[in-house]
Amino acid sequence: MKYLILFSLLYSISTAKAQISDSSASNSTDIPNVFKFQKQFFFLDILENGWLNAPPNIEAKVFSGGFNLNLLYEINIIPSLLSIAPGISYSVSTVKTNAKYQYTFNSDSSEILFTNLEQVNPLLYEKSKLSTSTIGIPVELHIYTKANEKGRGFLIAPGFRAGLLAGDFWKFKYTGEQPGQSKIKIYGIENLSSFNYGLSLRLMYYKFGIYGYYSMSRLFEKGKGPDITPVSLGFTLSPF
Repeated sequence: MKYLILFSLLYSISTAKAQISDSSASNSTDIPNVFKFQKQFFFLDILENGWLNAPPNIEAKVFSGGFNLNLLYEINIIPSLLSIAPGISYSVSTVKTNAKYQYTFNSDSSEILFTNLEQVNPLLYEKSKLSTSTIGIPVELHIYTKANEKGRGFLIAPGFRAGLLAGDFWKFKYTGEQPGQSKIKIYGIENLSSFNYGLSLRLMYYKFGIYGYYSMSRLFEKGKGPDITPVSLGFTLSPF
């Protein structure tokens, strides 16, 4: 919730600045439409997350939720038709699995060489999930269709986003344990990729649509963990 409040505050500040700029526009020289800021967008993406290329017998379960908070600024290229929209984002991705992690150490146990994923015993584990948070920079190409009589039209927005890992934890919920000992949350999983990037696609009509993301980077660093590719698909909305 605190991140939603932060992004709402940023949007309010940017809107106020835009209003000030508009009020003074009549007293200044007109700026060409090419590469002129057109508008600001706040997008909320509500996602279902999954894994591709997971190790044998390891799978991501349904209802592995997440979200993106995006604040984008449009730079007008062709008025009412084509814009480029860079911005900032905060993302949380949670993936429920049937796996637990286990480290492989060097000969004297002084270095973690590899992070393995092993299938959990369903009789011992009730829940196992990995959660990661990312601060990123999305860049989208906004392509508009002709608006109808109500001023509403379609938005096609292919994009690219890159980000840095801001935090992570793996949460286990055991079965058959004593009260107070049935849950464990472990932070700082070794060998997760600290930098991630990938392709996105946003398709919207008016304020609502669908959003997809395919990671071109892997969940773990190359050679230090399974070759897992994160993917996401869900709904997107622009409330402002």
